[in-house]
Amino acid sequence: MEYNYLLEQKLRSEAPELHRVFSSNILVCQNMLLKYRETFPEFTDHTALHSLEVIAFCNNLIGEQIDKLNTDEIFVLLMAAYLHDVGMGIDKAGFDALRAGLPQVQAYLDKNPDAEMGRVIRTFHNDFSGAFITRYQMLFDFPSEKHLFAVIQVSRGHRKTDLYDEAEYPAAMKLDNGNVLRLPYLAALIRLADELDIAADRNLQFIYDISRIHGKKDIEEFKKHMAIKEVRFEENHFLVLVDDSEPQIYEALIELFDKLKETLDYCVDVTAKRTDFTINQTDIIVKSVRS
Repeated sequence: MEYNYLLEQKLRSEAPELHRVFSSNILVCQNMLLKYRETFPEFTDHTALHSLEVIAFCNNLIGEQIDKLNTDEIFVLLMAAYLHDVGMGIDKAGFDALRAGLPQVQAYLDKNPDAEMGRVIRTFHNDFSGAFITRYQMLFDFPSEKHLFAVIQVSRGHRKTDLYDEAEYPAAMKLDNGNVLRLPYLAALIRLADELDIAADRNLQFIYDISRIHGKKDIEEFKKHMAIKEVRFEENHFLVLVDDSEPQIYEALIELFDKLKETLDYCVDVTAKRTDFTINQTDIIVKSVRS
């Protein structure tokens, strides 16, 4: 994938103070993201490396529309890219503290009292991310309460949430400086970019030591990601290069690609109906290759 750094460059050139705030904040984010390995040592990468990939995908999705984004929107998008998975890194104390404010988690636990903590976190990690940002907002430097709200919502929006909901995702939330935050588009970008980060290079920590992965399901998941060699941006579609040398793994990838297509369709529709932006890629084409 081509890296063009459009978001970072525009923020730095047009709003140097906001860029300084962002740069300071990501130092805190990087340390927080590393904590996910304590609960999920064999899970796909959720560190700052994944955040950088999400930003790279966002840059490519935005493309020539970068001039339509204002610097406050860029700040929110970059912060959300770093914080959307921070809920994966909570420990037992954090889990107990944050779940109290999440009725959807408590309802799940009432129905599944024996559910393992890691499973619950994985299921609701976007909501835990939002709750984490809310609880520990003092660790960051947000320009306003509206920026904080936007970062929380866009972070949560990377999965499950209803991006058509005007209360949760205002189409144009006005800031005191006159800029607007178009949350449906920002959240759609994060959701799609997160889903697109599926290629083998997301799992670098395991490439040379598969023995670190235990359990048939985890090994199969690892092999699926390793079979995806690259995701390329084409003019109107995504081209996914896949090693089909293991038929069983290749067949298992079909479900993953179906899920990706559902996310793509949803994000394209939200963007078209609720914003004046577009997502140009509307299809996924899979091409078989051999290593």
